[in-house]
Amino acid sequence: MSERSTIGIDVSKLWLDVSVLPSGETFQVGNDAAGWAALVERFKGKVKAIGLEPSGGYERDLAKALQRAGLPVRMVNPYRLRQYAKALGKLAKNDCIDARLIARFTAELPTREPRHNPLTEHMAELVVARRQLSDDKVRLCNQLEQVRDPVLRRMMGHRLRRIEAELLLLQKRLAQIVASDAELRLALAI
Repeated sequence: MSERSTIGIDVSKLWLDVSVLPSGETFQVGNDAAGWAALVERFKGKVKAIGLEPSGGYERDLAKALQRAGLPVRMVNPYRLRQYAKALGKLAKNDCIDARLIARFTAELPTREPRHNPLTEHMAELVVARRQLSDDKVRLCNQLEQVRDPVLRRMMGHRLRRIEAELLLLQKRLAQIVASDAELRLALAI
């Protein structure tokens, strides 16, 4: 592998599909500590950049492991990657094709280095959970308007009250986090 290689990694829950440019080599490793260690050993000091497409959080630990090893990790915006694929006429989609496309995108276009801030990541996790609960609440309220059976209405009412209580807990948790960090308190006071 030459010093100028660019790596694209398609991330899934269990597997990492890897593509190396310009050689065109492809392979697969597990998305676990052993797989990350194998990638670090194989690529340490030998790559220009490693592109990852965010994949619902399954890429987080991989990105951290690669960064800890000093490897140049870059996050690829999924929307921009799709548009890039369309522009190239690449409409087929599978893990190997995606890995090759991520590598090419990373080699040709600007990407960003991921920044890991445990506090920000924690807050983001809570905000996503809150948004999902809010969506559930709206969906349940809409369904409840159409339900006539009293038992179903009572069940849905219980579920709705539970969602509201969980939303309140998340809101309190977020407020605690903000209150515990001087920089966040200052930023939100503006």
